[in-house]
Amino acid sequence: MARIGGLTRLAIAVALWVTAHAANAGLVTLVGNSINYVYDDSQTALALFGAPRIVGDAIRFLPGQFRSQSLNNAGTITADAEFIFSSVYSQDGSGLNGVNVREFGDYRVINAGSAGAELELTVADNTFSQSASTGQSFTDSVDSVGLQLFELNAGLDLETAFSDPTNDINVTISNILTATSAGIGEGAWIQKKLAFAAVTSTGIPVEPRPPTEVVPAPGVLALFGAGLLALGGVRRRNRPV
Repeated sequence: MARIGGLTRLAIAVALWVTAHAANAGLVTLVGNSINYVYDDSQTALALFGAPRIVGDAIRFLPGQFRSQSLNNAGTITADAEFIFSSVYSQDGSGLNGVNVREFGDYRVINAGSAGAELELTVADNTFSQSASTGQSFTDSVDSVGLQLFELNAGLDLETAFSDPTNDINVTISNILTATSAGIGEGAWIQKKLAFAAVTSTGIPVEPRPPTEVVPAPGVLALFGAGLLALGGVRRRNRPV
């Protein structure tokens, strides 16, 4: 048997690693009462958001280590992640009319430090070219004298935000946590602890768009008519006597 060189063995090992990880990654569908959520379980945001769980038609996240901390002149420390549901759709084809996200967490500010959080919700239609986004943020730079709680909310009324009804959307939830300390004795930390995302349906089936009727321009109609007349003349000339 021929000997396998070091580079060849390395290439085989890498190929096997990639194949194994590719086999373990894929799309996950969470089935609710009337809404289904689809996401890719290989996205890096899972490490901070935690794996989503479905309760009724709502999604619950229990983040484990979504935290930012800065102490004693460490400057601004940021933790950010973006979780994507590639498809959120109604099981019976009815229109989706709302998306809402609520997040909770705790933080502490020491002396002149500061802590902040940002939430952004973006929704894009998987059928038609339409999208919308909204968000909320907060910051606190006053000594908290202990633990404090924060809450962020973001919601979209799709019947208002979209020009066409939809029953299949892409939902992106983005978070940024920041903690800042600019001097010795200053500090801050902030941690996301819980998040909910809910999509609601109108219960009314989405009707497909009517086909667009193409009307030829006047010049095209004149040429088309002239062509018919010419064709009729040719036929008359070729008619047997």
